Amino acid sequence: AGGAEAGGGDEPGCPSASDGRAVRWAAAAALVLHVAALSLSAGAAFRLPVGVNLRVMMPPAAPTNLFLSRSALALPRGMPSPVSVYVQHAPPFGGNATAAAAAAPETAAEARAWRGAASVAFADGGSIPLSPTLSRALRRLRHSVRSSPFVAVCAPVWTDQLAEAWRRAGGSPDAAAYAPGAVRAFSESGDGAAVEASGGVVREGGGGAPIATVVQLLVEGYGAREMLSLRGSLEGLGLGGAAFVHSDFDVFFEQDATIAGYTLASLGAVLISVLGVTLLLSAQPAFALAMGACALSSVVLLAGWMRLCSVPLSSLSVVPLLLAVGLSIDYCTHVAHAFWEAQGTPGQRATRALAARGASVSLGGVSTALTVSLLAFSGTAIMTTYHVMLSGVVLLGLWHALIALPAALLLLSPAGGGSGDGRGGGAVVSTMQRSKAPPLPARRGSAKELA
Repeated sequence: AGGAEAGGGDEPGCPSASDGRAVRWAAAAALVLHVAALSLSAGAAFRLPVGVNLRVMMPPAAPTNLFLSRSALALPRGMPSPVSVYVQHAPPFGGNATAAAAAAPETAAEARAWRGAASVAFADGGSIPLSPTLSRALRRLRHSVRSSPFVAVCAPVWTDQLAEAWRRAGGSPDAAAYAPGAVRAFSESGDGAAVEASGGVVREGGGGAPIATVVQLLVEGYGAREMLSLRGSLEGLGLGGAAFVHSDFDVFFEQDATIAGYTLASLGAVLISVLGVTLLLSAQPAFALAMGACALSSVVLLAGWMRLCSVPLSSLSVVPLLLAVGLSIDYCTHVAHAFWEAQGTPGQRATRALAARGASVSLGGVSTALTVSLLAFSGTAIMTTYHVMLSGVVLLGLWHALIALPAALLLLSPAGGGSGDGRGGGAVVSTMQRSKAPPLPARRGSAKELA
Protein backbone atom coordinates (compact mmCIF):
# COMPACT_ATOMS: atom_id res chain seq x y z
CA ALA A 1 0.00 0.00 0.00
CA GLY A 2 2.86 2.36 0.77
CA GLY A 3 4.37 1.77 -2.66
CA ALA A 4 1.05 2.33 -4.34
CA GLU A 5 0.62 5.68 -2.56
CA ALA A 6 4.10 6.79 -3.45
CA GLY A 7 3.60 6.12 -7.09
CA GLY A 8 -0.13 6.82 -7.26
CA GLY A 9 -0.61 3.09 -7.88
CA ASP A 10 -3.51 0.73 -7.73
CA GLU A 11 -4.62 0.88 -4.09
CA PRO A 12 -8.40 0.60 -3.95
CA GLY A 13 -10.01 4.03 -3.65
CA CYS A 14 -6.97 5.92 -4.92
CA PRO A 15 -6.57 7.22 -8.47
CA SER A 16 -3.71 5.83 -10.51
CA ALA A 17 -1.07 8.04 -12.09
CA SER A 18 -2.71 7.66 -15.49
CA ASP A 19 -6.02 8.90 -14.13
CA GLY A 20 -4.61 11.79 -12.09
CA ARG A 21 -4.56 14.27 -14.94
CA ALA A 22 -8.13 13.46 -15.97
CA VAL A 23 -9.28 13.87 -12.37
CA ARG A 24 -7.62 17.27 -12.11
CA TRP A 25 -9.19 18.40 -15.38
CA ALA A 26 -12.61 17.25 -14.15
CA ALA A 27 -12.06 19.09 -10.86
CA ALA A 28 -11.07 22.25 -12.73
CA ALA A 29 -14.16 22.04 -14.92
CA ALA A 30 -16.35 21.61 -11.83
CA LEU A 31 -14.78 24.69 -10.23
CA VAL A 32 -15.28 26.75 -13.40
CA LEU A 33 -18.93 25.72 -13.48
CA HIS A 34 -19.24 26.58 -9.79
CA VAL A 35 -17.71 30.04 -10.21
CA ALA A 36 -19.98 30.72 -13.20
CA ALA A 37 -23.04 29.72 -11.16
CA LEU A 38 -21.85 31.94 -8.32
CA SER A 39 -21.53 34.91 -10.66
CA LEU A 40 -24.99 34.43 -12.10
CA SER A 41 -26.51 33.91 -8.65
CA ALA A 42 -24.83 37.03 -7.27
CA GLY A 43 -26.32 39.07 -10.11
CA ALA A 44 -29.72 37.46 -9.57
CA ALA A 45 -29.57 38.31 -5.84
CA PHE A 46 -29.60 42.04 -6.63
CA ARG A 47 -32.65 41.58 -8.88
CA LEU A 48 -34.51 39.28 -6.52
CA PRO A 49 -38.18 40.31 -6.16
CA VAL A 50 -39.13 41.51 -2.70
CA GLY A 51 -42.49 40.94 -1.04
CA VAL A 52 -45.14 38.28 -1.09
CA ASN A 53 -48.28 38.31 -3.17
CA LEU A 54 -51.11 38.35 -0.65
CA ARG A 55 -53.24 36.21 -2.95
CA VAL A 56 -50.95 33.21 -2.44
CA MET A 57 -51.70 33.38 1.28
CA MET A 58 -55.32 32.40 0.59
CA PRO A 59 -56.72 29.13 -0.78
CA PRO A 60 -57.46 29.32 -4.51
CA ALA A 61 -61.18 28.81 -3.90
CA ALA A 62 -61.44 31.57 -1.27
CA PRO A 63 -64.10 34.21 -2.18
CA THR A 64 -61.57 37.04 -1.89
CA ASN A 65 -59.17 35.25 -4.23
CA LEU A 66 -61.93 34.64 -6.76
CA PHE A 67 -62.96 38.30 -6.59
CA LEU A 68 -59.38 39.44 -7.19
CA SER A 69 -59.03 37.04 -10.10
CA ARG A 70 -62.18 38.40 -11.75
CA SER A 71 -61.23 42.01 -11.09
CA ALA A 72 -57.85 41.40 -12.70
CA LEU A 73 -59.68 40.55 -15.94
CA ALA A 74 -61.68 43.78 -15.83
CA LEU A 75 -58.76 45.92 -14.63
CA PRO A 76 -55.52 44.69 -16.22
CA ARG A 77 -53.48 47.21 -14.23
CA GLY A 78 -55.07 46.07 -10.99
CA MET A 79 -57.51 47.69 -8.61
CA PRO A 80 -56.35 51.01 -7.14
CA SER A 81 -55.67 50.80 -3.44
CA PRO A 82 -57.20 53.31 -0.99
CA VAL A 83 -54.50 55.25 0.85
CA SER A 84 -55.00 58.02 3.40
CA VAL A 85 -52.70 60.90 4.32
CA TYR A 86 -53.43 62.15 7.85
CA VAL A 87 -52.39 65.67 8.86
CA GLN A 88 -52.78 66.71 12.49
CA HIS A 89 -53.91 70.30 13.03
CA ALA A 90 -52.20 70.68 16.42
CA PRO A 91 -48.54 70.07 17.25
CA PRO A 92 -47.92 66.33 17.68
CA PHE A 93 -46.50 67.03 21.15
CA GLY A 94 -49.55 67.77 23.25
CA GLY A 95 -49.62 71.45 22.27
CA ASN A 96 -46.46 72.49 24.15
CA ALA A 97 -43.78 72.82 21.51
CA THR A 98 -41.17 74.29 23.89
CA ALA A 99 -41.50 71.46 26.40
CA ALA A 100 -41.45 68.90 23.61
CA ALA A 101 -38.29 70.37 22.12
CA ALA A 102 -36.59 70.21 25.52
CA ALA A 103 -37.71 66.63 26.10
CA ALA A 104 -36.90 65.45 22.58
CA PRO A 105 -34.34 67.68 20.81
CA GLU A 106 -34.56 65.60 17.62
CA THR A 107 -38.15 66.80 17.17
CA ALA A 108 -37.43 70.50 17.68
CA ALA A 109 -37.70 71.24 13.96
CA GLU A 110 -41.09 69.54 13.84
CA ALA A 111 -42.24 71.49 16.86
CA ARG A 112 -41.13 74.83 15.37
CA ALA A 113 -43.17 74.09 12.23
CA TRP A 114 -46.30 74.37 14.35
CA ARG A 115 -45.29 77.14 16.72
CA GLY A 116 -47.26 79.83 14.85
CA ALA A 117 -50.51 77.93 14.44
CA ALA A 118 -53.56 80.11 14.97
CA SER A 119 -56.83 79.09 16.58
CA VAL A 120 -60.26 79.76 15.20
CA ALA A 121 -62.91 80.22 17.86
CA PHE A 122 -66.25 78.52 17.54
CA ALA A 123 -69.37 80.51 18.29
CA ASP A 124 -69.90 78.38 21.41
CA GLY A 125 -66.42 79.07 22.75
CA GLY A 126 -64.66 75.99 21.36
CA SER A 127 -61.53 76.30 19.28
CA ILE A 128 -59.80 74.54 16.42
CA PRO A 129 -56.08 74.92 15.65
CA LEU A 130 -56.29 76.11 12.06
CA SER A 131 -54.34 78.76 10.22
CA PRO A 132 -53.79 79.96 6.65
CA THR A 133 -50.29 78.48 6.95
CA LEU A 134 -51.80 75.05 7.53
CA SER A 135 -54.26 75.56 4.69
CA ARG A 136 -51.47 76.43 2.28
CA ALA A 137 -49.47 73.43 3.47
CA LEU A 138 -52.45 71.18 2.80
CA ARG A 139 -52.79 72.61 -0.71
CA ARG A 140 -49.11 71.95 -1.36
CA LEU A 141 -49.60 68.43 -0.03
CA ARG A 142 -52.49 67.79 -2.41
CA HIS A 143 -50.53 69.21 -5.35
CA SER A 144 -47.50 67.07 -4.44
CA VAL A 145 -49.37 63.77 -4.23
CA ARG A 146 -51.39 64.52 -7.37
CA SER A 147 -48.15 64.90 -9.32
CA SER A 148 -47.12 61.34 -8.42
CA PRO A 149 -47.46 59.07 -11.46
CA PHE A 150 -49.08 56.26 -9.48
CA VAL A 151 -51.78 58.38 -7.77
CA ALA A 152 -54.97 57.91 -9.79
CA VAL A 153 -57.36 59.98 -7.66
CA CYS A 154 -56.78 62.61 -5.00
CA ALA A 155 -59.90 63.74 -3.17
CA PRO A 156 -60.40 67.46 -2.45
CA VAL A 157 -59.16 68.81 0.87
CA TRP A 158 -61.92 70.18 3.08
CA THR A 159 -59.92 73.34 3.89
CA ASP A 160 -60.02 74.25 0.19
CA GLN A 161 -63.79 73.97 0.27
CA LEU A 162 -63.84 76.02 3.45
CA ALA A 163 -61.67 78.71 1.82
CA GLU A 164 -63.98 78.80 -1.20
CA ALA A 165 -67.02 79.17 1.03
CA TRP A 166 -65.26 81.96 2.95
CA ARG A 167 -64.39 83.66 -0.35
CA ARG A 168 -68.03 83.52 -1.47
CA ALA A 169 -68.98 85.15 1.82
CA GLY A 170 -66.69 88.08 1.02
CA GLY A 171 -63.71 87.12 3.21
CA SER A 172 -60.05 86.55 2.30
CA PRO A 173 -58.84 82.95 2.54
CA ASP A 174 -55.37 84.20 3.45
CA ALA A 175 -56.53 86.31 6.38
CA ALA A 176 -54.74 85.92 9.69
CA ALA A 177 -57.58 83.71 10.91
CA TYR A 178 -60.99 82.68 9.71
CA ALA A 179 -63.95 84.45 11.21
CA PRO A 180 -65.44 82.95 14.37
CA GLY A 181 -68.01 80.35 13.49
CA ALA A 182 -66.79 79.90 9.91
CA VAL A 183 -65.61 76.33 10.48
CA ARG A 184 -68.76 75.45 12.38
CA ALA A 185 -70.96 76.94 9.68
CA PHE A 186 -69.13 74.95 7.02
CA SER A 187 -69.42 71.75 9.07
CA GLU A 188 -73.18 72.21 9.29
CA SER A 189 -73.52 72.82 5.56
CA GLY A 190 -74.13 70.16 2.93
CA ASP A 191 -70.53 70.29 1.71
CA GLY A 192 -69.23 69.89 5.24
CA ALA A 193 -71.51 66.93 5.89
CA ALA A 194 -70.29 65.29 2.68
CA VAL A 195 -66.66 65.81 3.69
CA GLU A 196 -67.29 64.29 7.09
CA ALA A 197 -69.21 61.35 5.63
CA SER A 198 -66.34 60.59 3.24
CA GLY A 199 -63.82 60.55 6.07
CA GLY A 200 -62.03 63.72 5.01
CA VAL A 201 -61.85 65.11 8.53
CA VAL A 202 -61.31 63.68 12.03
CA ARG A 203 -63.26 65.31 14.83
CA GLU A 204 -62.43 65.40 18.49
CA GLY A 205 -64.61 62.97 20.40
CA GLY A 206 -66.41 61.95 17.22
CA GLY A 207 -68.42 65.18 16.90
CA GLY A 208 -66.30 67.99 18.25
CA ALA A 209 -63.79 70.28 16.62
CA PRO A 210 -61.78 68.96 13.65
CA ILE A 211 -58.37 67.87 14.85
CA ALA A 212 -56.96 66.29 11.67
CA THR A 213 -57.42 66.43 7.92
CA VAL A 214 -57.49 63.25 5.86
CA VAL A 215 -56.48 63.36 2.20
CA GLN A 216 -58.01 60.35 0.47
CA LEU A 217 -56.03 58.79 -2.41
CA LEU A 218 -56.47 55.95 -4.88
CA VAL A 219 -53.05 54.56 -5.77
CA GLU A 220 -52.36 52.17 -8.64
CA GLY A 221 -50.00 49.31 -7.89
CA TYR A 222 -49.54 50.35 -4.28
CA GLY A 223 -46.60 48.63 -2.66
CA ALA A 224 -43.50 49.25 -0.58
CA ARG A 225 -41.92 51.53 -3.20
CA GLU A 226 -45.06 53.67 -3.54
CA MET A 227 -45.42 53.84 0.24
CA LEU A 228 -41.86 55.16 0.62
CA SER A 229 -42.36 57.59 -2.26
CA LEU A 230 -45.46 59.09 -0.65
CA ARG A 231 -43.63 59.41 2.64
CA GLY A 232 -40.80 61.20 0.91
CA SER A 233 -43.18 63.65 -0.72
CA LEU A 234 -44.32 64.79 2.74
CA GLU A 235 -40.87 65.66 4.03
CA GLY A 236 -40.43 68.98 2.23
CA LEU A 237 -43.88 70.43 2.94
CA GLY A 238 -43.17 71.92 6.35
CA LEU A 239 -45.64 69.64 8.11
CA GLY A 240 -43.07 68.01 10.35
CA GLY A 241 -44.12 64.78 11.98
CA ALA A 242 -47.80 65.68 11.91
CA ALA A 243 -48.37 64.19 8.45
CA PHE A 244 -48.19 60.45 7.79
CA VAL A 245 -49.36 57.96 5.15
CA HIS A 246 -51.54 55.04 6.12
CA SER A 247 -52.95 52.00 4.35
CA ASP A 248 -54.38 48.77 5.69
CA PHE A 249 -51.63 46.88 3.85
CA ASP A 250 -48.75 48.92 5.25
CA VAL A 251 -48.06 46.21 7.82
CA PHE A 252 -46.95 43.98 4.91
CA PHE A 253 -45.26 46.69 2.87
CA GLU A 254 -43.29 47.82 5.91
CA GLN A 255 -41.79 44.34 6.04
CA ASP A 256 -41.04 44.45 2.32
CA ALA A 257 -39.28 47.81 2.72
CA THR A 258 -36.96 46.51 5.45
CA ILE A 259 -36.59 42.82 4.59
CA ALA A 260 -33.44 43.25 2.47
CA GLY A 261 -31.46 45.03 5.17
CA TYR A 262 -32.73 42.66 7.83
CA THR A 263 -31.75 39.63 5.73
CA LEU A 264 -28.21 40.90 5.12
CA ALA A 265 -27.68 41.70 8.79
CA SER A 266 -29.06 38.33 9.90
CA LEU A 267 -27.01 36.41 7.33
CA GLY A 268 -23.87 38.21 8.48
CA ALA A 269 -24.58 37.31 12.12
CA VAL A 270 -25.32 33.66 11.26
CA LEU A 271 -22.19 33.29 9.11
CA ILE A 272 -19.99 34.78 11.82
CA SER A 273 -21.58 32.48 14.42
CA VAL A 274 -21.07 29.38 12.29
CA LEU A 275 -17.49 30.39 11.54
CA GLY A 276 -16.79 30.91 15.25
CA VAL A 277 -18.32 27.60 16.33
CA THR A 278 -16.48 25.70 13.59
CA LEU A 279 -13.19 27.28 14.63
CA LEU A 280 -13.88 26.48 18.28
CA LEU A 281 -14.67 22.81 17.64
CA SER A 282 -11.99 22.13 15.04
CA ALA A 283 -9.19 24.37 16.37
CA GLN A 284 -8.04 24.66 12.73
CA PRO A 285 -8.34 28.13 11.15
CA ALA A 286 -7.96 26.79 7.60
CA PHE A 287 -10.76 24.28 8.17
CA ALA A 288 -13.03 26.97 9.64
CA LEU A 289 -12.35 29.32 6.72
CA ALA A 290 -13.12 26.57 4.22
CA MET A 291 -16.45 25.86 5.92
CA GLY A 292 -17.25 29.58 6.04
CA ALA A 293 -16.56 29.83 2.31
CA CYS A 294 -18.88 26.87 1.67
CA ALA A 295 -21.65 28.43 3.75
CA LEU A 296 -21.34 31.78 1.97
CA SER A 297 -21.27 30.08 -1.41
CA SER A 298 -24.39 28.11 -0.53
CA VAL A 299 -26.28 31.26 0.40
CA VAL A 300 -25.31 33.01 -2.85
CA LEU A 301 -26.33 30.01 -4.94
CA LEU A 302 -29.57 29.73 -3.01
CA ALA A 303 -30.39 33.31 -4.02
CA GLY A 304 -30.00 32.21 -7.63
CA TRP A 305 -32.19 29.20 -6.90
CA MET A 306 -34.88 31.53 -5.53
CA ARG A 307 -34.73 33.60 -8.71
CA LEU A 308 -34.92 30.45 -10.84
CA CYS A 309 -37.94 29.14 -8.92
CA SER A 310 -39.68 32.56 -8.77
CA VAL A 311 -39.52 32.71 -4.97
CA PRO A 312 -39.40 36.34 -3.78
CA LEU A 313 -37.50 37.53 -0.74
CA SER A 314 -40.15 37.84 1.96
CA SER A 315 -40.95 36.93 5.51
CA LEU A 316 -41.76 33.43 4.23
CA SER A 317 -38.47 32.74 2.44
CA VAL A 318 -36.05 34.53 4.75
CA VAL A 319 -36.33 31.85 7.47
CA PRO A 320 -35.21 28.89 5.30
CA LEU A 321 -32.61 31.19 3.75
CA LEU A 322 -31.07 31.69 7.18
CA LEU A 323 -31.41 27.97 7.95
CA ALA A 324 -29.45 27.23 4.79
CA VAL A 325 -26.23 28.37 6.46
CA GLY A 326 -26.35 25.67 9.10
CA LEU A 327 -27.93 22.97 6.97
CA SER A 328 -25.58 23.28 4.01
CA ILE A 329 -22.42 23.36 6.11
CA ASP A 330 -23.43 20.05 7.69
CA TYR A 331 -22.88 18.20 4.43
CA CYS A 332 -19.53 19.82 3.80
CA THR A 333 -18.14 19.31 7.32
CA HIS A 334 -18.15 15.50 7.08
CA VAL A 335 -16.28 15.39 3.77
CA ALA A 336 -13.87 18.16 4.73
CA HIS A 337 -13.03 16.53 8.06
CA ALA A 338 -12.28 13.24 6.37
CA PHE A 339 -10.04 15.06 3.88
CA TRP A 340 -8.20 16.89 6.65
CA GLU A 341 -7.50 13.65 8.51
CA ALA A 342 -6.37 11.67 5.46
CA GLN A 343 -2.77 11.23 4.28
CA GLY A 344 -1.31 11.26 0.81
CA THR A 345 -1.53 13.50 -2.22
CA PRO A 346 -4.51 15.87 -2.56
CA GLY A 347 -6.07 13.53 -5.11
CA GLN A 348 -5.74 10.54 -2.81
CA ARG A 349 -7.08 12.45 0.18
CA ALA A 350 -10.09 13.71 -1.79
CA THR A 351 -10.83 10.22 -3.07
CA ARG A 352 -10.54 8.70 0.41
CA ALA A 353 -12.77 11.40 1.90
CA LEU A 354 -15.48 10.74 -0.68
CA ALA A 355 -15.12 6.98 -0.25
CA ALA A 356 -15.44 7.27 3.52
CA ARG A 357 -18.21 9.85 3.77
CA GLY A 358 -19.77 10.31 0.32
CA ALA A 359 -22.37 7.56 0.63
CA SER A 360 -23.47 8.68 4.10
CA VAL A 361 -23.75 12.32 3.06
CA SER A 362 -25.71 11.35 -0.06
CA LEU A 363 -28.15 9.20 1.91
CA GLY A 364 -28.63 12.03 4.41
CA GLY A 365 -29.45 14.45 1.61
CA VAL A 366 -31.85 12.01 -0.06
CA SER A 367 -33.68 11.35 3.21
CA THR A 368 -34.07 15.08 3.86
CA ALA A 369 -35.32 15.66 0.31
CA LEU A 370 -37.90 12.88 0.68
CA THR A 371 -39.07 14.38 3.97
CA VAL A 372 -39.65 17.88 2.62
CA SER A 373 -41.18 16.58 -0.61
CA LEU A 374 -44.49 16.12 1.21
CA LEU A 375 -44.72 19.89 1.61
CA ALA A 376 -45.14 20.22 -2.15
CA PHE A 377 -48.69 18.84 -1.89
CA SER A 378 -49.80 21.56 0.53
CA GLY A 379 -52.19 24.28 -0.61
CA THR A 380 -50.60 27.09 1.43
CA ALA A 381 -47.80 29.34 0.31
CA ILE A 382 -45.88 28.85 3.56
CA MET A 383 -45.46 25.10 3.03
CA THR A 384 -44.74 25.29 -0.69
CA THR A 385 -42.15 28.02 -0.09
CA TYR A 386 -40.42 25.86 2.50
CA HIS A 387 -40.48 22.93 0.06
CA VAL A 388 -38.78 24.91 -2.68
CA MET A 389 -36.24 26.49 -0.34
CA LEU A 390 -35.30 23.33 1.56
CA SER A 391 -35.06 21.35 -1.68
CA GLY A 392 -32.59 23.94 -2.91
CA VAL A 393 -30.65 23.69 0.36
CA VAL A 394 -30.33 19.91 -0.02
CA LEU A 395 -29.36 20.11 -3.70
CA LEU A 396 -26.76 22.83 -3.15
CA GLY A 397 -25.45 21.16 0.01
CA LEU A 398 -24.81 17.94 -1.88
CA TRP A 399 -23.23 19.87 -4.76
CA HIS A 400 -20.78 21.53 -2.40
CA ALA A 401 -19.99 18.40 -0.37
CA LEU A 402 -19.63 15.92 -3.22
CA ILE A 403 -18.33 18.05 -6.12
CA ALA A 404 -17.30 21.64 -5.45
CA LEU A 405 -15.51 21.16 -2.12
CA PRO A 406 -13.51 18.03 -3.13
CA ALA A 407 -12.56 19.72 -6.41
CA ALA A 408 -11.34 22.83 -4.59
CA LEU A 409 -9.42 20.79 -2.02
CA LEU A 410 -7.85 18.66 -4.72
CA LEU A 411 -6.60 21.66 -6.70
CA LEU A 412 -5.75 24.08 -3.90
CA SER A 413 -4.41 21.88 -1.10
CA PRO A 414 -0.63 21.46 -0.72
CA ALA A 415 0.78 18.01 -1.35
CA GLY A 416 1.68 15.77 1.55
CA GLY A 417 -0.84 17.24 4.00
CA GLY A 418 -3.19 15.55 6.38
CA SER A 419 -3.04 14.57 10.02
CA GLY A 420 -4.54 11.10 10.00
CA ASP A 421 -3.04 7.61 9.87
CA GLY A 422 -3.37 7.23 6.11
CA ARG A 423 -6.04 4.54 6.15
CA GLY A 424 -8.72 6.28 4.15
CA GLY A 425 -10.34 8.92 6.27
CA GLY A 426 -7.91 9.46 9.14
CA ALA A 427 -8.32 9.14 12.86
CA VAL A 428 -12.04 9.82 12.93
CA VAL A 429 -12.79 7.29 10.23
CA SER A 430 -10.44 4.70 11.69
CA THR A 431 -12.21 4.85 15.05
CA MET A 432 -15.47 4.05 13.30
CA GLN A 433 -14.00 0.97 11.62
CA ARG A 434 -14.08 -2.31 13.51
CA SER A 435 -10.69 -3.99 13.64
CA LYS A 436 -10.71 -7.70 12.88
CA ALA A 437 -8.29 -10.08 14.60
CA PRO A 438 -6.20 -12.23 12.24
CA PRO A 439 -7.39 -15.85 12.00
CA LEU A 440 -5.50 -18.46 14.03
CA PRO A 441 -3.29 -20.76 11.98
CA ALA A 442 -4.68 -24.22 11.42
CA ARG A 443 -2.97 -26.84 13.58
CA ARG A 444 -3.05 -30.56 13.37
CA GLY A 445 -2.98 -32.79 16.35
CA SER A 446 -5.07 -34.39 19.00
CA ALA A 447 -7.35 -32.52 21.33
CA LYS A 448 -4.97 -33.27 24.19
CA GLU A 449 -2.04 -31.71 22.32
CA LEU A 450 -4.06 -28.66 21.45
CA ALA A 451 -5.17 -28.25 25.07
